[in-house]
Amino acid sequence: MNPAGPFEIGSRYKILETPPVPFRAADQSEFEKLRNRLLRNKLQQTDVAGMASALRRAANDAAAAVERTGFPELLFPELFEERARAERDRALFQARLRIRSRAFLTFPLLQS
Repeated sequence: MNPAGPFEIGSRYKILETPPVPFRAADQSEFEKLRNRLLRNKLQQTDVAGMASALRRAANDAAAAVERTGFPELLFPELFEERARAERDRALFQARLRIRSRAFLTFPLLQS
């Protein structure tokens, strides 16, 4: 048997010089462009400190949920808005909880 095996010159297998599908990271789909644009707008509008990672998480969750529906461009904006609102509410709740906890810890302990 020939050591080159099925890939020797003149074999029936052809080696493609260029990949049959373009590299996915090279060009963004319309859905990815929409996702990035909405995320960028939401990041610019937010007034809550430290919300960048939470908003990115909301965008990723919404994108994962709608990507295989057949209509991601239609469904993503509303689902992202809903998830972003939930993340903002959670961040505000955590901030209020920290303030109350700090106030509770500043009370002097009663000594008996």
